[in-house]
Amino acid sequence: MTENMVKGFLQRFDHFRQHAFARMCILGEEPNLEIEGVWLFRGTEIPFEMHDHPQFEYYKHRKMDINNETDFNLIRDFWAAEY
Repeated sequence: MTENMVKGFLQRFDHFRQHAFARMCILGEEPNLEIEGVWLFRGTEIPFEMHDHPQFEYYKHRKMDINNETDFNLIRDFWAAEY
């Protein structure tokens, strides 16, 4: 069910592929699963298409700073993860 939620969320952005790069992960053990992700957008703000998504309000979001070591490590950990 959690995997279907992530796939449904991403499927609604199929038209938006050329404007964003993301890594979404399902973490934890059943029944305590969490969905986490790191997104990179063109520009400096979250695009309207994200705010307009019906499930966007259920996710926490914040702007990251690659000059902040904690943010940089989080980005590196998500995008370089091996499964």
